[in-house]
Parts: sequence; structure tokens; C-alpha cells
Amino acid sequence: MKILQKKKIFFLSIAVCFSSHTIAQVVKTDSLTDTMVGKIDNQANLRKQNGYFNNTQVGIGVRLGAPVLSISTVNGYQFMRHFSLGLGAGYTHVNYPLWAWRNWKTGSVTRSDNKVSADLFDLFIQLRIFIGKQKMLPIVFFMFDIGYSFCFNPKEHSVTPKELQDWLNRYHTVHSSSTDSLITTSYRGGVYGAPGIGLKTYIHRNISLNFSLQLFFVIYSINETTRFAPYEYYSAGSKLIYLCPLFKVGIGF
Repeated sequence: MKILQKKKIFFLSIAVCFSSHTIAQVVKTDSLTDTMVGKIDNQANLRKQNGYFNNTQVGIGVRLGAPVLSISTVNGYQFMRHFSLGLGAGYTHVNYPLWAWRNWKTGSVTRSDNKVSADLFDLFIQLRIFIGKQKMLPIVFFMFDIGYSFCFNPKEHSVTPKELQDWLNRYHTVHSSSTDSLITTSYRGGVYGAPGIGLKTYIHRNISLNFSLQLFFVIYSINETTRFAPYEYYSAGSKLIYLCPLFKVGIGF
């Protein structure tokens, strides 16, 4: 009997130890699960619901065989999770054609092969619409900038002998009776816009990375001063559209 009781006590001790180990593993697994769920919830909570924001981006593109550079910053307010509106300012370095002439009968435009660098200062309103579910990361958004672009440089470009030859060779193909010479060209700003699509992901509770692809456009005007000896003539050129895709990356707060 004593031997039997000792065996019962031995097996009971083993069972208790095994049960304790199993319970400890279950508790440990539940704790790990809770931790993972907590991390997921924290990630979801990173998605901004409302309040002030700032987005600053730099961008690059190519137009007329030359790089287009851009930097912009937007300050605004996010309404709920899916809508934000802000006021932005930016700088864009572009390359305009030296001259451009539009045939008013056919609508076709003849442009110079030579280009002139210009610096633009953009003031605009930016709308962003965020799509996707609450816990979806990264966040996909559509955006649209609309405003005005001021052209600061060059205000007036003096034509070089090579550029003048380009004028004589190509401009006079559509003005066969004209014998005037191009002296200077100048540019004026115009309506600016940039629709696009992007991705936003959080690297900290209050810091996000933004990637976007926008179609930058400006409706600008080019003005020309020509000489028909001994007189000079100033003419306001037609409105033209400058288009360039821009890839942007930036940081938001």
C-alpha cells in the first residue's frame, strides 16, 4: 500500500508540473498575441484623423531634354480621415522654348529648338483625398494643386547669334514675307495646376513619408521684341501650356 501511495504521489506531482508548464505557455502565447494586436492597433491609430499638418516635398522631372526641379511646402488642416485642404508655396525651375508662334488658322504651334531657363514661384491651394480602410497602411491618396505661378527669371532674355539664326531658319518658314529679327523674349506667369496620386506611410506617430507623381502644368505667355529696321516692335505672344510629370518625395508632420 505504501508503495502504491508513493507511486500515486509521484504521478500526481508530474501531472501538476506538466499542467503548470502548459498554463505558463498558454499565458505566454496570449501575452505575445496581445502585444502583436497592440502593435497593429497602434499602427492603425497612426493614421491622422484631423488637425493641423505640414507636408514638404522635393521633386524632379524632365522636359525639353533638361531637368525640372521643384520644392514645395503645404500647411493646412485635415478634416476627418479622408480629406485635407492646405495652402502651399513652391519653387520650380523649368525650361521654356526661346520663342513660340501659333498659327491661329490651324491652331498648330511652331516652337524654337533652343530653350531658356526660368524660375517660377508657385502659390496654390492643395486638396488631398485619402482612400482605403482605417487600418490600411500605406495610405493611397489623390491630390490636386491649383493656383498661380509667377515667373521671376528671366524677365527678359537677349537673343544670341545662334538663337537668332534659329529664328530666321524656322520662324520665317511660316512668315515668308517677314524680314524682321528677334531681339529679346520675355515670359509671364499664369495659372498653375498639378493633379496627382501618391502614397503616405507613417514612420512615427507624428511623422510620415509621402511619395507622389504629379502632372505639373502652367498656362504661361511668351512676349517678343522684334526689329524691322529702323523700328522695333513689341508683341504679346499667345498663351501656351507647359506640361511636365514630376516625381516627388517628402516628409509630413
